[in-house]
This record gives sequence, C-alpha cells and structure tokens, in this order.
Amino acid sequence: MATIITAKKGDISLTTIVVAAIALIVLIVLIAIFTGRINIFGKSYDQQTGNAQSSVCNTNGGQCMDSLSTNCASPKVLQKTPNLGSTWIDCSNTESCCIKPATS
Repeated sequence: MATIITAKKGDISLTTIVVAAIALIVLIVLIAIFTGRINIFGKSYDQQTGNAQSSVCNTNGGQCMDSLSTNCASPKVLQKTPNLGSTWIDCSNTESCCIKPATS
C-alpha cells in the first residue's frame, strides 16, 4: 500500500519564506527609487549636463572664430577654453570662442 503524506494546516516551506522575503526587499528598493528616496542617476547626470551646456560656445552667446582673429568686438573677448578648463565643444582646435567674459 502507498503511504499518503498529509500536510498539516498552516505549514509553509522554507523556500516559500525565502522567496517572499526577497520579493519584499526588491519591492521596497523599487519603491524607494521611484519615489526619489534613492537618487542613483540624478545628481551626476544633472552635473554633467550643466558642464556640457557651459562648454558650448554658441549656447552661451558666443561665436567660434579663428584663434588669431581680430574681429571679436568689445565687450566680448576670445577665450580658448570655457571656465571649466576643457575645450569648447562646438569650436575646432584652431578656434576660440568670442564671448562676453564671465563676471564673478
């Protein structure tokens, strides 16, 4: 004769408990990310976007000109690099940006 194993009422396997705990942790992390409690990408992305925008000569009211040009009218001046010290994204290597100097 075959033995029939009957489960007791209220028995939960260890696997079920572990899976439920992992699912709960994942749910809490997702809620935290989407409600803004955890800001994984925001700060770095905003900073990089701001840096890029300030490195575009034409966006800042400037115009790319040959570095030896004398056509940059006052109060604008030729700047080889933006304030961040990199290079102007939209100017070639032989050009500078004719732009109004930043005031501090």
